[in-house]
Amino acid sequence: MKFVVQAPMKIDEGMHKGIIIGVDYRDKPYEYTDIIIEFEGGKKIKTGVPSFISPTSKLGELMTLFGAILEIGKEIEPEMLIGKVCQFMTINTNTKKGTFAVVVTGSLKPLVK
Repeated sequence: MKFVVQAPMKIDEGMHKGIIIGVDYRDKPYEYTDIIIEFEGGKKIKTGVPSFISPTSKLGELMTLFGAILEIGKEIEPEMLIGKVCQFMTINTNTKKGTFAVVVTGSLKPLVK
């Protein structure tokens, strides 16, 4: 498979509007649910929360913000977030590999019109 070498993507710090386009799961080093957001001309960013759903967990609170009704003992799928219009804040963080934008913890919310 061949890929085109592209310029680094620059994401300005601040408030953004987008749409949740996917939900991924990972289990190394911990079980996390990644929320994938598309915004500003096709840019994509993801933010992760622990894969535990309760009324007071980060994932449970996020799903509730987007309209989920959490009932103890009932199953629910985080994929219900896909297609939801949202807003979120980013900041830039510096690492040994460069400067990267990250979603501010707790800033992902339904879009307020």
